[in-house]
Amino acid sequence: MLRVRHLSGRELVTATEEEVAALADAHGSVIKGIEQLVSLPVGQPCFRLKLLCGDTVLSQDTNLKLPLELQVTVCDFVEVDAGDVDRLSNASQENDAASVEALLRRPQNPDLVDSRGRTALMAAAESGALESVQLLTSACVDLDKTREGSCDTAVSAAALNGHLDVVRFLVEKGADKDKAATDGVTPVLVAAYSGHVHVVRFLIEMGADKDKANSNGATPVFIASQNGHIDVLRLLIETGADMDKAKTAGATPVYIACERGHTDVVCLLVEKRADKDAARNDGATPLFVASAHAHLDVVRVLLENGANKDKAMHNGATPLYIASQNGHLDVVRLLIETGADKDRARNDGATPIYIASEKGHSDVVRLLIEKGAVATRTKPCTLS
Repeated sequence: MLRVRHLSGRELVTATEEEVAALADAHGSVIKGIEQLVSLPVGQPCFRLKLLCGDTVLSQDTNLKLPLELQVTVCDFVEVDAGDVDRLSNASQENDAASVEALLRRPQNPDLVDSRGRTALMAAAESGALESVQLLTSACVDLDKTREGSCDTAVSAAALNGHLDVVRFLVEKGADKDKAATDGVTPVLVAAYSGHVHVVRFLIEMGADKDKANSNGATPVFIASQNGHIDVLRLLIETGADMDKAKTAGATPVYIACERGHTDVVCLLVEKRADKDAARNDGATPLFVASAHAHLDVVRVLLENGANKDKAMHNGATPLYIASQNGHLDVVRLLIETGADKDRARNDGATPIYIASEKGHSDVVRLLIEKGAVATRTKPCTLS
């Protein structure tokens, strides 16, 4: 029989010879096995425990002969310098399990931040070093401690880089799946940003907030639309995410997809009945911004799905006006063919043909005249 007592004399655990043998098989050494067994009643990770037989500290390769009575003590963390902290972070990042374990057994505080503002857990999570993550977690690290400066977490670091196994392990160990950085970015949002659909799916299945926005109001749907990650976008829509939630400046997912020219994303959003005419705070619509950037296929999709072709900005500029100003001949032609108002002026009286002439876009001027626009080379007068 094995008995292990606290230095105070309180009995912590007992184990039969068969149980001790099983511990040795499970953990690679009998001492490691006993440390694991004792860590729960002591309330400290095994890396901080030392087993004593009388006055002798038992090493990891010590063989025991039963019956035996041992004592356990909890060691304070050793004093370390910046180099020691960096060594633990680097070993964790490289998934050097032997070095990580050796440093933890000094014992070294695993929650100290390195020269890059990271904990060892964050360094391991960034690189997908699952074995290091498991070792550090068994050392009772703070799963939600944040990076200095940005305040992103280990879960966010793993999510950004697509390390699903690390994300799953941390969340199942109790890490906060919704904890945001200083800019409001959550694990779901960074996974959406990078296009890691498998990570987004897992986080949503675990109950993460799929509509939580960053400090600028951008949601995961917005970010996926912005970056053209259609698989992530489709998943978010299928799980009920808000397709029309706008950023602080009023841009919606449809708007940003139109601005970036992601035709497939625009098609999906329009098909799922996202608001195709929702304007920014300045009045710019998805059709306006697509016309401004000459995204002809996007303009066509919007027009075919009934977008308002004459909806103007607050200054009166229409999609046809901005396309004429920027010299986008094919967009001008398509807008005219679908019935856009050729002569609608801005609030200051400037018409599409006026601005095209002023900017020197002779091909656009010629087309507008051919299509019946009022030919004027001066800004029409307006009544004050």
